[in-house]
Amino acid sequence: MSTLDNWFEQFLATLREGGWLSVFTPHGWDLTANTSRTKLAVQRDVQGFDEFASAGECAIEPGDPALSLLYHGLMHPGIHSPAIHYWPSLEEIDTLENYIYAAAYSSLSATGAQELLSSLVPVVMTYEYRVTQRTPHQQHADMVFSRTGVGRVGTHAPEYIRQRRCFNTAPNDDSGGTRVQPARYGVFLCRRETANSDIAIQGAKHSNDERRDFYMPVCKLFDGMSLAGNTLRLAFRHYHQSDKLQRMVERGKLVVNDRFDLRRPPFFYRSDRDNFVDCSASAGNVVVWRQPQTLCRPAEQDGTIACFKVPKESLLWLKKLLDKLKCNTFYNNRRYTSLRVGQFPFLAAVDYALNALLEKLGSDKRVFLSPRQAGEFTNIRHVLDGDGKILDLNLLSIGQFKSKLSKGGYDAVMYEDPLAEGFVSADIQGLGFNSNPVKAAYSLMTAPDYMPRVGNIYIYQHKKNFVIGGPRALCEGRLPVNLRLTDPATGNPVFTRKENTVTAITARPRKQPSPSQGQMDYDSTHFMTDEASDVFAPGWDVTYTRDSLFSQPYYHTSGLGSPFLEDVKLCAAANGMWPAASPDAARTFKRTTRTALPLTDEELGLAPGCALRLHTCPDATKINASESTPPKHEIYGWDGEYGPYIEARDNLYVVNYASIERSDYLSNYANKQMDFAQLRKISRPEANQRMASLAHVNQLLLGETPLKDSPFWLVSFVCVPPKADGVNDRVKFINLPDELIKKTGLQHAFQDEPQGGYFYIFAKYSQPTYATEDHKRRIQPVDSLHFVAVPHGKEPRITEWHP
Repeated sequence: MSTLDNWFEQFLATLREGGWLSVFTPHGWDLTANTSRTKLAVQRDVQGFDEFASAGECAIEPGDPALSLLYHGLMHPGIHSPAIHYWPSLEEIDTLENYIYAAAYSSLSATGAQELLSSLVPVVMTYEYRVTQRTPHQQHADMVFSRTGVGRVGTHAPEYIRQRRCFNTAPNDDSGGTRVQPARYGVFLCRRETANSDIAIQGAKHSNDERRDFYMPVCKLFDGMSLAGNTLRLAFRHYHQSDKLQRMVERGKLVVNDRFDLRRPPFFYRSDRDNFVDCSASAGNVVVWRQPQTLCRPAEQDGTIACFKVPKESLLWLKKLLDKLKCNTFYNNRRYTSLRVGQFPFLAAVDYALNALLEKLGSDKRVFLSPRQAGEFTNIRHVLDGDGKILDLNLLSIGQFKSKLSKGGYDAVMYEDPLAEGFVSADIQGLGFNSNPVKAAYSLMTAPDYMPRVGNIYIYQHKKNFVIGGPRALCEGRLPVNLRLTDPATGNPVFTRKENTVTAITARPRKQPSPSQGQMDYDSTHFMTDEASDVFAPGWDVTYTRDSLFSQPYYHTSGLGSPFLEDVKLCAAANGMWPAASPDAARTFKRTTRTALPLTDEELGLAPGCALRLHTCPDATKINASESTPPKHEIYGWDGEYGPYIEARDNLYVVNYASIERSDYLSNYANKQMDFAQLRKISRPEANQRMASLAHVNQLLLGETPLKDSPFWLVSFVCVPPKADGVNDRVKFINLPDELIKKTGLQHAFQDEPQGGYFYIFAKYSQPTYATEDHKRRIQPVDSLHFVAVPHGKEPRITEWHP
């Protein structure tokens, strides 16, 4: 009996003692090894097992975890039992996978194994076991694979939740932070396939995919595996780097304040020298993650904080001219009050125009004329005083603030973030019959996913909600990955220009008589590229660059905002831009891109004078227009800001909103105002329902008017809860001053709607805005307000009101 066979018997005994008999005995299996390949009477009317492949008949199907009832039962997130008190670890799941693959291939003769496997390519891949609706073929639950892993940075250590079969994003404290998200990799012998052959591909296929190479795993390799008469020795290795700040100086031409060594941190990190990446390896897996770190901190070397000289705002004459012409397509070296670095304004404008034209023509092609050579947007709103303390320029008066930032000439503090990228590879001995070199996986350690339960590709039907950006996922991209990455062990490039499917997600092309439906939304997180974005301005998870103007474009992370929190604001203000990761704060800042995925007023933050705060928060100090007593505590939104709200001012009703020029996410983060926990509860069904409802409301309000020309600003969005027994106080969830609720008759809006629903308030306006006593807020007088009540399951009711 082999070592794996011994392990398998002991593992089954552990499962029997841990309560798993309650899961498998209904299918006729007693959790013993000698019956593991006996045909079973699988009960597919049991929750979770309805997604087990119809071709699966045994507890163990050699060579195929997805057809193995044991693997499905342990890994499907919907399978639970009160009797279970032991849940397998990732290492045990890895060993079970090894057992399943070894059962098919280790017993082959040396000749048979060589004939079957010698032409295959060893490839490092990240992989997951997915529910039906998250697979490329959507037939049943299955294994999916990619050559790119999407890890995410965080403030807390990673945590694998065995019952949920995934990594947790939420810390156990009330810090509002987020956990590091690792990615899991294995090595597989793969067939080369094209899009027209024996493979299923996640997302939209591209023109020319039939001529591209994709990789379909056949056999998993692991340390100690017996194959073709040899015992494999397999060791994982990885390398990661971050050269963002180095490129800000060398390619972005920022002039720093001292003689810093640009080859050392914080300008250049490399994992073979600097300790910032951790991993945990077992026989057939390695889990890789970025060590926890604050998401933003001053860049410092040898005790000196790095600063850079802020250049003068360029092309001011053209900016003023285009402002008069109300032309929004303008590029200079500023974006609001951020510095634009490393771009040619003319090429950026041409890139934007040509891609807009291609999209309008329905083409899946795009041009890449605006490479992000360095962090495209960087913060210039913090300086050092004479004592070396950081001063926040946002505290200046409006006139001083605008003048200083436009004139430049001062030294701004340079900030760093923990983003990184690299590769995961493996050294294999004993695979002599296969002469193909190991192909590495691309490893991203990128920005946090604020909404981990909402995937880009699964809200694709709402792409018309987006004036800019959209839900296109990275798995649909077809660029090579970072061509600058070299293997420290050999000095050779890791990836080539011809490898343009590294970010794709693949699976076996399954078919069965009746596809499983299953439940789409589980409280699961993922580390694959359908959870990342393929939209660039500059980007969220990756962006692109070129080494020269007409050379091959490729993905990298060094062109993302610096630090990434600076770009979070710009993305959020641009209707979320890449909606599954970047929350939509367009309405917070009154952006003409309007809203795509509406966040509630509470998710965006309730200001002290906001009516909804006074209606629903008994611990908030009630104030009126003549009082200035501060509230007992702040109710900031996810980004540390307050959303817009309607108030009475000078006997008029106006909208009080946040100034995008004065908003500073770096300051909000430093002041512990940001709360990543705000949005974790939004599920895929809820996101879809919100977006579908808003699309329907927009259609009723706009008629034939395109969304990009909408005169309606969404000021308030609330979820009105179902009616409690004997209680009809849901008017308190309407974010309007009490006197305005009475004037408009809205106190009866949900009186006869026990199921609750959504309530929207839109504003139309034509008058100029003006400042408030708070430098971060502005006032917009309104011409009319439009109230839309959408009870669940019913058509919207629209009420228009003019002051």
